[in-house]
Amino acid sequence: MAAVDRARPHGGRVMSPRRRLVIGGLFVVILAVLAGGSFVVLGGRGDDGGQGGGVTAGAVTTVVDPSGTPPELKNTGEDWDQIVRSIYTFEHWLYLHPAQADLLERTELPSFPGYTDGKVGLRNLATKGWRYDPPRRPVSVELVRLQDRPRPDLAVIFVRSTVPPNKVVDAAGQVVLNDPGTPSASVLWTLQREPASSAQWRIAKVTPLTGEPSRP
Repeated sequence: MAAVDRARPHGGRVMSPRRRLVIGGLFVVILAVLAGGSFVVLGGRGDDGGQGGGVTAGAVTTVVDPSGTPPELKNTGEDWDQIVRSIYTFEHWLYLHPAQADLLERTELPSFPGYTDGKVGLRNLATKGWRYDPPRRPVSVELVRLQDRPRPDLAVIFVRSTVPPNKVVDAAGQVVLNDPGTPSASVLWTLQREPASSAQWRIAKVTPLTGEPSRP
């Protein structure tokens, strides 16, 4: 299976089977299995439709650290907007430093459907000479809000985001993936603390939405 642009943050449109194969293990659309076996990215929408107030904001940005030190991951507590943005920023950094693929476990549970493909994709970027050209652009998060809290160690988060276009080329400059991006789209992230005694929230599931979720 292919996987390159996991740059498609958990939530977004479905990726075609052909496209995923072309990517060959790079990063099947960033973090999230969608219908039809595709992966998605973090995406959210923006209206009213969940518990707690919705928070809107601009794009998630990442400054590449020449030292290879990852950005601080703020995935504890219950500031859901901060947690979602921090996970996006951390994973964006991973795509820019794919040799550190093992750090993916800090934001995604190994049981998450997109985890294995994500690691394969990062390793392809790190070992096959593939690169983003032009440089990978981050996802723009538009809205984050708590949708449900089924258990103390589980939280369902509504996320709306926009995924910019990104292109990946091989060592010879040939296009491996040409992703046109995704306009504003919504998903539900299921975040889990595993084990339950852990303070860190990680992605356990991503569910794409076609409409505004109703209030629980």
